[in-house]
Amino acid sequence: MSDSQYWTSLWGVGIVIFLCLFLMILGVGVFVTLYDRISVWPIWNSHFWVKFKIPLIIICVIGFIAGVLALARYQSQKELKAAQEYAQSQGWSFSRYDNQGFKERVAGIWWNFNFDLQYIRTVETGQRRLYLFDCSYKHKEATARTSYSRGTACLVQSDRLLSVTVPLEIVTRDWTEVMIADKVDMGQSPFAEKFLVLSKDPGPAREIVNASIQAIMLQHLKKLLYNPVGVSLGPGGAIVLADRTFEHDLLQDILDLACQIEAAVGRL
Repeated sequence: MSDSQYWTSLWGVGIVIFLCLFLMILGVGVFVTLYDRISVWPIWNSHFWVKFKIPLIIICVIGFIAGVLALARYQSQKELKAAQEYAQSQGWSFSRYDNQGFKERVAGIWWNFNFDLQYIRTVETGQRRLYLFDCSYKHKEATARTSYSRGTACLVQSDRLLSVTVPLEIVTRDWTEVMIADKVDMGQSPFAEKFLVLSKDPGPAREIVNASIQAIMLQHLKKLLYNPVGVSLGPGGAIVLADRTFEHDLLQDILDLACQIEAAVGRL
């Protein structure tokens, strides 16, 4: 990572921390102000409040929880409908849950993460098989307290990708790279300034991430459509992973990138 990239990333983290602290202090101030004003209301000493405050508090808590669950269910149904309708409009088959062993296929390619899959869309079958899905994932070495991240990904499988002999990962560089292991030295190049290649077998990994793949990743980074991705390649398949999205342009962008990488690996 160049010095400018490092300090830009660090500056961004500093801004986020400052905003969080500012909002927390602001929230405490607002709460104290409202509490001072509300606590003097005579209703708190009334016979009605003394007699019914516990049932009212319980009802409010139950109502709040029920409201949150109802909102979550509504949002889930809305997302499901959006995914189904777009899949239908594109002529893709759709499965809400993983009932075809996709989790095992993904685990064989993205070797260092645990994935849970849903909304699996079969985009293309034949010599090249293309699948789009939503997922929750986290690093295998993460603690139980670590929450899952959510993403949208594309799995591409073909005979061309059988030339990939070792699993590897391509991620965008940022200040957290000092905590990342298994980094592959890709030399001095525009690609190496922007991306990290991770693999336990650096020699074959350098051969797999050829000039064509490097050019594709750099070109994707320059797109006006902001869609940061991670890429993992393994024997027989590749996965392109982005933040979770239902935007049609971003979904097509993920699919296009996966197809480009599959074609580039075929030129090994």
